[in-house]
Amino acid sequence: MKIKHTSLQILAAITLLTATHSAFALSCMKPDPVQICHQMQAGQLSPIWANGQLSLEKIISQEENEMNIGAKGAAVADYLFTGTLIDKSGVRNVKNSALRITTSCAGPWCASLPEDKKGGYFLLEPSGKSGMKLHIGACTFVPYVVTEQEKQAIEACVQAKPDS
Repeated sequence: MKIKHTSLQILAAITLLTATHSAFALSCMKPDPVQICHQMQAGQLSPIWANGQLSLEKIISQEENEMNIGAKGAAVADYLFTGTLIDKSGVRNVKNSALRITTSCAGPWCASLPEDKKGGYFLLEPSGKSGMKLHIGACTFVPYVVTEQEKQAIEACVQAKPDS
C-alpha cells in the first residue's frame, strides 16, 4: 500500500514538472529592441526604425490548425506603412510604403498578424527596392514600447554606417 501511494506521488510530481517545464519553455520575456537592432547590424540586415501606423492590404496566406491556440497558424500578409522611418540613410516620412509581415509558431503558440490601423514603433528590414519586411515570432511583441533612452539608442543603431 505504501509503495502504491509513493508511486502515485511520484507520478503526480513528474506530471506537474512536465507541465511546468513546457509552460516555462514557452514563456516569453519582453524583447530588447536595442539588442535586436545591434544583432541586425551585426548580421548586415540594415535595420529600419519605424514609428507610424500599419494598414492591412491583404492576407496572402493563413494556416488553420485546430491544435494551435485560436486555431490559426503561421500567416503572410501585405500591409501599408505610413509614418516616419529612420535608417542609415537618415530620417524620412513615408505614406503607404509596402510592408510584408510573416508570422510563425512555437508549438501550439502562434503569433497573430497585427490589427488593421495598429500604430507604434516597429523594427523592420528592407526588402527589395521599395519594400520592407517584418517577421513576428511566437514570442515577438510588436509594436515595441520603448523608453526615451531606448529610442535614442535604437536611432543611433539604425543610423550607424557599416565599417569600411
